[in-house]
Amino acid sequence: MLRKVLDGEIRQVDAAGMLAMSTRQIRRIVKRIRDEGDEVVIHKLRGEESNRKTASKVKDKIIRLYRKKYKGFGPTLAASSLACLGMALS
Repeated sequence: MLRKVLDGEIRQVDAAGMLAMSTRQIRRIVKRIRDEGDEVVIHKLRGEESNRKTASKVKDKIIRLYRKKYKGFGPTLAASSLACLGMALS
């Protein structure tokens, strides 16, 4: 859609409707594509680790607890039991 807007085949208003975005968002994206190139459409943090990632130590501790103390539990019950302890594996 954005390529069609840049080529003048469709209007920004029409592209906004098709992409379920506002016309302002389309204008901003089109401007950035003209200034910086096609790669601006890709999220800038793609390939980076999440800021919300669980630390390796915590993850290992949770897995050890699950295997030792919560062995017969299903994943949902184990997760809720660990959540009560303040641990969550996200």
